[in-house]
Order: sequence, then C-alpha cells, then structure tokens
Amino acid sequence: MILTKYDIFFKVLETKTISQAAKELGYSQSAVSQTIKSLEEELETTLFIRQKSGVILSRDGFEYLPYLKSVQANLENLRTKKQEMKGLNQSKLRIGTFTSVSRHLLPSLMKDFNERIY
Repeated sequence: MILTKYDIFFKVLETKTISQAAKELGYSQSAVSQTIKSLEEELETTLFIRQKSGVILSRDGFEYLPYLKSVQANLENLRTKKQEMKGLNQSKLRIGTFTSVSRHLLPSLMKDFNERIY
C-alpha cells in the first residue's frame, strides 16, 4: 500500500515520536520528518511541537485534526472503492504449496501481491 502524508501524520500522532513512526512504517526518520514538514507547509502552520521526548499536537494541530481525520477517512473509502472496482473485495485466493515453498518463497510473493492490489 502506498502511504499518504495523512497516513504518516496519523502514525506520528499515534506513536508520539517521529523516529518510532518511521521505524513502524519502514521509512527513514528524515523521510517522515520531511513529510510532516511538507504537510505543515501546505497548511501554512505547525502541526506538531517537537520536544526531546517526542512530539505533541500544536494548537493548530488540534484545530486541523477533525479535518485531517475526514481526509483520511475519505482516502480509506477511496482505497476500498478501488478494490471493489478491481473486484478484489470479496475474492479468496487459495494456494497449495510444499512446505519449503510456503516458508521461503510464499511470504515475499504474498507481500508483492498485496502491494500491487493496494
């Protein structure tokens, strides 16, 4: 799944640190920080107050939060609709393999498959 700046914003909000959000998303700390900075520039405000112990929402961040939640919810609806349009929302995939294939090859193949449909 391709992450949006809103996905990243909410991960930072959830984890309360840019470094932890980056770790959980599999991104560099710099990439997450730049994404947040880009969103802040777009909104012409500061969303997070950076502290040694992590980040907290700024006053403007609290004000924007309901709107950001709405955008995020609509993006999720769009992703769901995309899957429906592809006919993937109710599909089941059954795979029969040998144990060695299931352990060594199948995990990476399934990851690639998931990334393509999301």
